[in-house]
Amino acid sequence: YFAVLAGEDIDEIRERKPLMNRIRNNAGGEDVVSDPTLSMSILRRVIETRESVLFVKDSMGTNISQSIINAKITACMCAPLVGQRSLLGVMLVDTHGKGSLFSRKELDLFTVFASNAAFAIERAQLSESILEMFEGFVGASVNAIEGRDPATAGHSARVAEYSVELATVVNEIETGVLGDVRLDGNELVELRYAALLHDFGKIAVREEVLQKDSRLCGSRMRLIEERFETIAEAAHRDMYRTIVQNVRSSKHSPITEEQWLSVETNHAHFLHEHAQLLQWIQLVSSASFLNDEQIARIRRLGQRTFVDSRGNRRYYLEADEVENLCIQRGTLNPLEWENMRSHAAFSEEYLRRIPWSKELQKVPCIAGAHHEKLNGTGYPKGLRGDGILPQVRMLTIADIFDALTASDRPYRKAASVEKAIAILREEAAAQLLDVNLVDVFARLVVPRIAHVIPNR
Repeated sequence: YFAVLAGEDIDEIRERKPLMNRIRNNAGGEDVVSDPTLSMSILRRVIETRESVLFVKDSMGTNISQSIINAKITACMCAPLVGQRSLLGVMLVDTHGKGSLFSRKELDLFTVFASNAAFAIERAQLSESILEMFEGFVGASVNAIEGRDPATAGHSARVAEYSVELATVVNEIETGVLGDVRLDGNELVELRYAALLHDFGKIAVREEVLQKDSRLCGSRMRLIEERFETIAEAAHRDMYRTIVQNVRSSKHSPITEEQWLSVETNHAHFLHEHAQLLQWIQLVSSASFLNDEQIARIRRLGQRTFVDSRGNRRYYLEADEVENLCIQRGTLNPLEWENMRSHAAFSEEYLRRIPWSKELQKVPCIAGAHHEKLNGTGYPKGLRGDGILPQVRMLTIADIFDALTASDRPYRKAASVEKAIAILREEAAAQLLDVNLVDVFARLVVPRIAHVIPNR
């Protein structure tokens, strides 16, 4: 079988080896791979006319090409492989030596066979094209998701690699609890797609939530800074007003230099204290964890007030600022956390809209369950125990491990591999993760994926 490319010259085909070429030795009954010399005149005629050709040497008289003579071809059948839109190639069989001629009936059969072969080739090319297109769609989807949350760049691809590696290792285990866990080839592909698309639902999460790297965003911190400037000006004003009122009430002489100096000294001290306070608020806003004392101090600060230039009494911190600054772990408040958690349910909902093949029907439910926990405390459905598929358990372990070891996230520093494994074992001991899969992942999988782990 020789492929024919659009616009290709016949001489270019001469230099190219056939895609499939096997000769049967009729005497010995064995297949022999060879590089025969083909008749370019026959090949050219079939390509140009797209009609089958039957050649028998004795019927050609002296009109025989040198390539036929050199190849010692006795008889030959050549048929075009015609697709719906183009010529895919040609198919040729020939005989050498005496006898073994082909008939017109055999040419008709050969032509039908070539037509079926062309259909099969075109179907195979279509399937390959659909697969390439789907892979492109998955890749584009992952890029779109990670484009909204740049801090997670590469996360989906690594989670897919870790998940499939864990499944592959489990397939090799023949004894124990995991001895009966097996994922066939289709299920491994299904797991890979689910892992690549497990965060697909993040397209429904607000961007300010996805990229929230501190308890208070930059614009809100700037408002607090401006408020503290107003507080400083109000304090300076009140200090002078107090002196003036004291002088008037006691009918003393005009304000002395010493009194003016006292005001400026007290104000400088006030500015210093408030600068330290503002700096502490900024540190609290970006800290990964707050203790009870820090939270209590924030709440006390939220009760302090000042009088602005219009005579309105205002709080040092607004109510929502206090609530955000009092988040003990992470950067998201309850409403933001609810919005972030919704991505798992959205992943399943959106992925179900894709017409998956029978072999890939579980992709949506696997992807959407990657935050479920064995004790039922996970989300979005609160699945527990046997209600969580082995594929989901594998994906969850891979997802947590990469989230811990990936490059610094806005809300925390990257953990070492050892620390990440320790956390996985702690969660397994607390019946959140599958203890057997965590053990296999730690002992057998991590060494295999060491070259992929960021900051290893």
